[in-house]
Amino acid sequence: RLTKALAGGMKDGEVYVIGANQGAGKTSLAMQFVIHAIRRRLGVLYFSMEMQARDMFQRMASIEARIDLLEFREKQRSALCIDLKAMREALAIATQDLIQYPLLVSTRPSVTPEYLVSECARIRQQEQIRLVVIDHMQLMGSTGQPRSDYEKFTAISRMTKQVAVELGLPVILVSQASRSNATDKRSHLEVSDLRGTGAIEEDAAAVMLLYPDSEDKKQTEQA
Repeated sequence: RLTKALAGGMKDGEVYVIGANQGAGKTSLAMQFVIHAIRRRLGVLYFSMEMQARDMFQRMASIEARIDLLEFREKQRSALCIDLKAMREALAIATQDLIQYPLLVSTRPSVTPEYLVSECARIRQQEQIRLVVIDHMQLMGSTGQPRSDYEKFTAISRMTKQVAVELGLPVILVSQASRSNATDKRSHLEVSDLRGTGAIEEDAAAVMLLYPDSEDKKQTEQA
């Protein structure tokens, strides 16, 4: 389904949305796209409003090394874990590899649409970036008078599209689903489940919605 949705790859000038409930893997999927790009020596600019750069690199290194980060942290607390050393070495190697790749990370806690446009243009003059990632939409700020969620996220969506078109590159926009959806009995998300969807459907080339399979959802409801 993902390959079909992307129609063979992300295209310049387009916006691609990754949407899901909290903790469902939005950032992990975005990072996998990033790793795929930087492995090919394509420069990536990543706006992370939730994590510091160190945490980001550790998470990406765990993806590269195929190590479950939660499992690793649990084993760190156990002095009897015999494979902890091997896991540490694998993460260290993956981290060193990532440092060599063309990845720029911005950890500014609140990014406005206007700042996004100007910062992307500024960095594009200095670096050969070929992909922009925004993680995530609901943490972005706004300028001027307070707006409704719909107006705020419509402005974000439109300026994200502006970045993609003016710089001639794809933009990945991570978006969180509404909290009410977490207890919904439906197995699949819909675009309308994204918080303050605004003009996402109109501006995005594809919206990728993540959700647990039926067995995972059943186990979650029983827990």
